[in-house]
Amino acid sequence: METWVKDLLDDTGRGFLATLTGNVPHVVPVVFVRHDDQISCPIDGKPKSKQILRRVKNLEANPHAALMLDNYSEDWEKLWWLRLDCKASIEEMSPTIAEMLQQKYEGYKVYDVGTSVIRLVCLNCSFWSMSGSLPKQSRD
Repeated sequence: METWVKDLLDDTGRGFLATLTGNVPHVVPVVFVRHDDQISCPIDGKPKSKQILRRVKNLEANPHAALMLDNYSEDWEKLWWLRLDCKASIEEMSPTIAEMLQQKYEGYKVYDVGTSVIRLVCLNCSFWSMSGSLPKQSRD
């Protein structure tokens, strides 16, 4: 994974995880942390409408997923998006990942970080920006 992609993952607070229910996309907002070249999205203690999340069921049936990050601004020169096509697995959360999530997100001072994560390994990366260059925080 290139350094600028790692920087964007580290600097971005939320993304959108896409999985498949058969041939139908299922997209949900997620928080995440990057550790080395892997991305972890917690299956946390926030209230959920169902016991087993649709994204988890989807990934058990088909491990292919995508993580989309984006930046919208009225100043269209600041528009960008990054899509990571990934292979996913459901794994036990390590103490390192739990600590990283608690450091990155204030909400985990109130809500349980959980015991499992969706682990994403990037297979392909696509990027676009209106300006044609990397986002500002990645060029510093």
